[in-house]
Amino acid sequence: MHKLVGEFAREERLPLNGAELEQLGSSVFDEMVGLGPIEPLLQDETISDILINGPFKVYVERHGELERTAIRFRDNDHLLRIVNRIVATVGRRIDESQPMVDARLPDGSRVNAAIAPITIDGPRSRSASSRRSPTTCSGW
Repeated sequence: MHKLVGEFAREERLPLNGAELEQLGSSVFDEMVGLGPIEPLLQDETISDILINGPFKVYVERHGELERTAIRFRDNDHLLRIVNRIVATVGRRIDESQPMVDARLPDGSRVNAAIAPITIDGPRSRSASSRRSPTTCSGW
C-alpha cells in the first residue's frame, strides 16, 4: 500500500517529504483495512479509553486523565462507516431503526455506540476493554 501511495505521490508531483509520505500511506491503509483515524489510538498502550463525541471530538483516557486528541473524522458519514465496521465484526448493525449498540467484541472489549435519532450532532462511540487492565477501558 505504501508503495502505491508513493508512486501516486510522485506521479502527481505532490510536495511530500519522507515522513509525510509515510503518514499518508499509513492513513490510506488504516482507512482501507483498519478503523481509520482511530487506528493509531488503538495501538497506543498508554490509552485506556477512547471516547468519540461526533466527528470532530475524540478523547482518550491516559493514566486516569481525559484528554482531547487532534484526531478528526471527515464528517458524520465517515464516522458512521467506522462505527459500522466495528459493530459488524460481531454481526451487529447500527442504523435508524436500531440506533444504539452495546456489544462485546471478539477480543473481549466492549463498544457502545449511538447515532441519530438518539444523538443530536453526530454518532457517539465509546470503547471499553479488559485487555489492558481489569478496571479500565481501552480500544476496540
